Amino acid sequence: MYYHLYREEILYIKPVYIVGRGNCTEVLTVLGRYEYGERIETICGKIFKEFAIDRKAQKKNIKKKYFDDNKRHNLLPVILEDKFVYVCVKLREKTINNDSAYGLIEVDRISKVDDGDETSIVLSDGKAIRCYCDSTNVACKIQKAKRIKYDLIKN
Repeated sequence: MYYHLYREEILYIKPVYIVGRGNCTEVLTVLGRYEYGERIETICGKIFKEFAIDRKAQKKNIKKKYFDDNKRHNLLPVILEDKFVYVCVKLREKTINNDSAYGLIEVDRISKVDDGDETSIVLSDGKAIRCYCDSTNVACKIQKAKRIKYDLIKN
């Protein structure tokens, strides 16, 4: 079912709520937009499995290499195939406890962060995605993700 996502470049993975279906996931790739009736954690887990990624080990390595402090860093960038790095940002408000609110956006596809009435992330194709984080926080996450991407390309 998710094999096509392995073959396509994923631009973003976003949690959405659809009335009558509940928590769902929207995935935008270079070839099109897909909607799944499963939570974002389930979709990401299946994508990590297809890419043979141990997310716990990846988080541990990122924390060890890029974060010196002992603070909790749960919303770390996600790396797929050493060429796609995704920023984890809050893309919707939680409606209940244990609700999915955070999504992933490919760092190379982000052109800018708009801080108008609402914070939004503008992709390179001009599409704006509303973000529920502070623009400074989003910019910091993007900068860290770009640093990781640079290190991957350099090596």
